[in-house]
Amino acid sequence: MGIGPRFPSWSERSASMHHIANQIIPRLLSASQEATAYPEDVFQARICLGSLHWTLNEPEPALQTIPENVLEAYRTMAKGVGMGSGWSSVCAVKGAYIRGELQEKASRIDDALRTYSAILPHIENNLATGCSPEFRLWSEKLLAQHCVLSNRIIKAQSAGGQEPTLTNAALAPFRVWADLWASGSKLQSVGASTHSAKDRGAPRRRVWQVYYDTLSAILQKGQPYPAVTQRSSLSANEVSADNVKSMDNPNLHQSIELRRVEAIYEDILLRDVSFPKANETNVEVESWADQVVANWRILSSPQWLEEDLGSGGKEAVTRAVLAILYRAATRTFHSTRILRHLFTLHTALAEFMLAGKAFDTYIELVSKGKARVEKSGEDEVGLDDDGTVLRTTAAGLQMLCCYGRRKEVERAQDIALVLEKWLEKIQSPWEPVASAEDEPTDLRGERSRPDQQVSGEAIAAAHHSLGVCRAHWARLTFETSSRPELQAKAIASFRAALESTSTAIQSAEIHFALASILAETREIGAAIECAKKAIALYASDREAPTLKNQVHADTLWEERCKRGLFKAWHLLSFLLSARQDFANAIAACDAANELYNELFESAGRREAVERLALSERQSIIELKMSQLVLWEILDGPEEAVNACGDLLGAYKQFFVSDGAAPTRGPTVNLYSSKDTISPPQTANGTVRRSLLGRSKVALPSLPRLGHHSNQTPIAGEATPGVSRDTNIPSTLDGSTSPRKYQPPQHLARQESKKLHKRRSRKSMLSEHRTRGESSHGSSQANGSEEFGQALPLRFANVKRSSIEASHNGSSLDRAPDGLNVPITHNAPLIQKSGQAEPQRLPPTTSISTHHRNQNPSPEYPKPPTSAASKPSPIASQSSYPLPEPLYSSSDLNRHSLTLLARIWLLIARLYRDAGMPVDAQGAVSEASNQARLIEAAVTAQDSSAEALSMPGWGKLKSVAEVWADVHAEQASLCLYNRNQSGASEEFEKALGWFPDHNAATVGLSNMLLDYYDDDPAIKAAPPSTAPSPSKPMLASLPVRKTPGGGTDEPITANSEASSALLSRLASRDRAYGLLSMLTKSGRGWDDSEAWSALARVYEQSGQIDKAKEALWWVVELEDSRPLREWSCIGEL
Repeated sequence: MGIGPRFPSWSERSASMHHIANQIIPRLLSASQEATAYPEDVFQARICLGSLHWTLNEPEPALQTIPENVLEAYRTMAKGVGMGSGWSSVCAVKGAYIRGELQEKASRIDDALRTYSAILPHIENNLATGCSPEFRLWSEKLLAQHCVLSNRIIKAQSAGGQEPTLTNAALAPFRVWADLWASGSKLQSVGASTHSAKDRGAPRRRVWQVYYDTLSAILQKGQPYPAVTQRSSLSANEVSADNVKSMDNPNLHQSIELRRVEAIYEDILLRDVSFPKANETNVEVESWADQVVANWRILSSPQWLEEDLGSGGKEAVTRAVLAILYRAATRTFHSTRILRHLFTLHTALAEFMLAGKAFDTYIELVSKGKARVEKSGEDEVGLDDDGTVLRTTAAGLQMLCCYGRRKEVERAQDIALVLEKWLEKIQSPWEPVASAEDEPTDLRGERSRPDQQVSGEAIAAAHHSLGVCRAHWARLTFETSSRPELQAKAIASFRAALESTSTAIQSAEIHFALASILAETREIGAAIECAKKAIALYASDREAPTLKNQVHADTLWEERCKRGLFKAWHLLSFLLSARQDFANAIAACDAANELYNELFESAGRREAVERLALSERQSIIELKMSQLVLWEILDGPEEAVNACGDLLGAYKQFFVSDGAAPTRGPTVNLYSSKDTISPPQTANGTVRRSLLGRSKVALPSLPRLGHHSNQTPIAGEATPGVSRDTNIPSTLDGSTSPRKYQPPQHLARQESKKLHKRRSRKSMLSEHRTRGESSHGSSQANGSEEFGQALPLRFANVKRSSIEASHNGSSLDRAPDGLNVPITHNAPLIQKSGQAEPQRLPPTTSISTHHRNQNPSPEYPKPPTSAASKPSPIASQSSYPLPEPLYSSSDLNRHSLTLLARIWLLIARLYRDAGMPVDAQGAVSEASNQARLIEAAVTAQDSSAEALSMPGWGKLKSVAEVWADVHAEQASLCLYNRNQSGASEEFEKALGWFPDHNAATVGLSNMLLDYYDDDPAIKAAPPSTAPSPSKPMLASLPVRKTPGGGTDEPITANSEASSALLSRLASRDRAYGLLSMLTKSGRGWDDSEAWSALARVYEQSGQIDKAKEALWWVVELEDSRPLREWSCIGEL
C-alpha cells in the first residue's frame, strides 16, 4: 500500500503565507495610493490589504487600512463611478466584518457595535435586489457576529442590574439575519472547506438561539416591543384574514415573530442534536424547553388577549408548545424536566388524564433516581433537585385533588405517602451514617449529606399539598372513623406550611386553606381569624410596588392575589353567616364584588370577560347566589325573587354568546323559549316547614289561588302560563342564532299584589344603610314582623334593629370586636336556672370527639431553621401555580349549563318560599331543559350508564346528579302543593339517578317516617329495648294486645292488619337504611337535616340514647352552619 501525500505543517503554511504577503502587500499599497483616477480600484485594494493584515494576525495595520466608516467610503466611491460593482459591494461587507471583529478583540465593544450597525442598510438593500453567493457568505458572517455581540451586551446589562437597551436597533441585526435566511434556501455553509478556521463565524444555530433569547427577554421583562416597520416581515401564511384587521396590534407582531423564530431554531436544533446516551443529557434541548414554557406562561396570562395571538388564540399556542415538548422528548432520555412541562401543558389544556400519566411517570423516575443516588452516593444525571421535586409533586397533588374525581383523589393519597417520606429525609438533621468496613473511605458518611439547601417556599408548598390531599379525602372517604384523623392531619399540614413559607402570597393561600378546613370542622372562630389574615396578606401584596424588569411577574402576581382575595372574602361571608353576623357578611360580599369592578370599568365587556378565567366567572356567579340567599334571610324571599334578574343578567354577561363573545367563551342559550312564565297575580301564603327550621315559616296570609294539589306539572312538561316555541332549538353548542336578551316575565321588575317593588341599590349594604336611616313608624313595625316571619327558625331571633345598628355604627374593619359572637359549636347552651347542662354526645356511628375539641393542637413536623427567611418577591421564585385549564368547547358548555341549572333551581326555591308555585314550576322546567342539554351532549360521546354517572373533570357534577337535583326540587314543589304521590315519585326518580343525593334522601325519608307515624297501632306499640350488641339493628316488630286476654301476641303474617303494619315498618327501616348510608358518606356526614331525620328514626324505634346523640350533633352542626354549602366557595 502506497503512502498518501504529505500535508504541510502549520509552520510551513505560515511561512508560505508570509512570503506571499510580502510580495503582494507592497503592490497593493502602491495601487491604493497611486491609482486615484480609479476610486473603485482604490476601495477594493484597501479592503484586500486590510484582509491580508487580518489574515496575518496584524490588527493595527488592518484597522489603519480599512476605512473607519466602510459604508460611507463605499457610497463616496459609488458616486464617483456612477454605481459600484458587485465585488465592491462584497468588499464593503467584508471590510466591515473584519474591522468589527478586530474591534471586538481589542475590547472596543461600542465601536464594534457601531461598525456592524452602519453596514446593515447596505445588506438590506442588496438582499432586496439580489446578491451573489460571496455577498451572502460575508453578510452571514457579519450578521452572526453582530447578533451574538448584541445578545452578550443584553445579558451583561441584565447581570449588572441595568435596564437592557432592547430597542429597535437591538433587534435590527436579527431581523436582517432572518431576511437573509429567508431570501436564500441554500446558503453556503459557514466554515466550508474552502475557508480557513479563522473565517468561520458563529454557527447558525447559535445565532437563532440568541435571536430567540433576545425576543424572550423582551417578552419576559415586559418591555415595549420594537414593532416591525414593514408588513413584508410577516409571511403570507402568517397574515391571515383575521390578522390583517389587527396589523397595528404590536402584541400580534410580537407573538408571530416569536413563534417564527421558535420554529426555525427548533428545526435546526433537533437536526443537529442526536439522542443521548443513558449517562448523558442534552442540556441545550432541556434549556430550550424551559425557555419555551416560560414564554408560554406569559402568552397564556390574562394580559394577553385571544386577538393578540392570532388564529386559534391561547389554545393554539398551548398545543404548539405541547408539540414542541413531545419533539424535544425524542432528543432526551428520561428527562424529568420535559415530563414536568408535559404535566403542566396537559393540565392547561384540561387533559387531566394525560397530565396524570405524565405526573405518574415523573414520580416513578424521581423515586428510582433518588434510590440510585442513595445507594451509590453519586449524583444522578438529569435528576431534578429536591426543591423542584417538592414543588412539582405539590402541583401534581393539587391537580389530582382539585380537578380529579374520586379515583384521582385516591391515587393522590399514595403519592402523598411518598412525598411525606421525601419531606422527612429533607427536614431531618444531617448525621453521617455508620459505614461498613468494606465501604470505600471516600464515601463514608457522605450518603446522607444534603447536596443543596431546599427553600422554605418548596417545603411549604409540599406541606400545603399534603393538607389539600387529606382534606379532599376526608370528604370522600367511606371510613367514617378515619375522617376526624384526616382532618386533623390536614390542619397540621397547613400549620406546618405556615411555619415554612417564605412568601406572603403563599402564606395567604395557606391561611385560606386552613380557614376552609377549620370551617368544615366547625372551628368558626379560628377560621374567621385565618380568613382575615389571608385577606390582609392578599391585600398587602396587591399594593406592593412593581419589581424592576419583572412587569409580567408582577401582573401574574396581582392576578393571583385578586383571585385568592375574592375567595377569601367569600369564605369570610360564609363564616360570618354561621355566626349570624349578616351585616358584615353582606359587607364581605360587597368587598369581593369591588375587586372586579375596576376591570369592567377600565375595559370593555368583551375584553373584561375574556380576561376572566372560567373559575373566576363561576366564582362571581356563586357570590351573587350567596348574596341572594343573604337577601332572602334578611328581607324575605320576595326581595330575593326581585333580585333574580340581576343573577341571570350576570350569567348572560359571562357565559352567553351574543355575537361578540370571546373566542373561547361558551355559547349557550339562556332561555329555551320565546314566551316565558307570567308572574301570578297572587301567591300562596304558606311554604314548607322542616324539623330543623331551615325552611320558611308562614308569610302574611293571602288568598291562595291557582292551587291544584293533584295537577302539579312535572319538570320539563308544559306548565300553566308557559308557552314554548318548538321551532327554536336550544342546543348545547349554541347553534341557534343570537337574539336580543329578553328576561322572563316572571323576573321582570314589575310590582304584583304580593311583591314589593325593590328600590334601586348599588349594593346590599347600601340598601340596609338606607333602611337604617328611615323613621320608626308603623310601617317599620310591620316590616319587622314580616322579617321575623320570613326568616328560617334559626335566624328568626335576628333583629332588624341590631343589623341596622351594626351597619350604621360599625364596619368590617372593626370586625375583631364584632366577630366574637358567643354562638360557637362548642359554647354552652343557654339553660334555665337550677337545671344541669345536658351532656353532649356525638352519634357513635360516625362522629368522633375530635369534632368538639376546639384546639386539638396536633403535632406537626418543624421546618429546618434555614427555612426561616424573609419574604422574597415572586420574581425570585421558581415555582408557578397551576395554570387555568383551557377547557374544550363541549366542556365549557357543560360547565356553563350545569351552573345555569343550579341558578334556575335556586330561583325555583325562592319562588316556592315566596308562595309562587306556578313560577317555581317554570324555573324547575328551565333547569330540566338544561339537564336535558347536558345529557344530550354526554350521550353524544358515550351513551353508557357509566358516562351518565361519571362526574366531569374540575368537580363538575355528573348528568345523574344534575337530574337528581331537578327531581328533588320538583318533589319539594309537589310537597308544597300537597301532592304526596307526585313528591314520592320525584324523590324516587332522584334517587334512581343519584342514590347519594342529600335532599332526595332526606325528603323521601321524612315521607317514609310520616307514613310510619300515620298508624296508631304502631305508635302505641312499645319498641324492643334489647338490640343485638354485635350488629346495631332497629327495634324488632312491635306487639299488640289481643282483644280478649291479657297476654301479648306478636304480630305475624296471619294476624289481622299485619300487612299494613309490615308496610309501615318497612318504610321506617328503609328510611333508616337511606339515612344511615348518607350520614356515613362524605356527602352527608355534616348534613344536619339528615342527622335530624336519623334521630327521628332512632326515636321511633325506641333507641332514645342514639336519638339524643344525633340531636346534639344536629345542634352542633346548626350552630356553625353557613348560608350555603362550603363547597360553593371553591377549591382549597
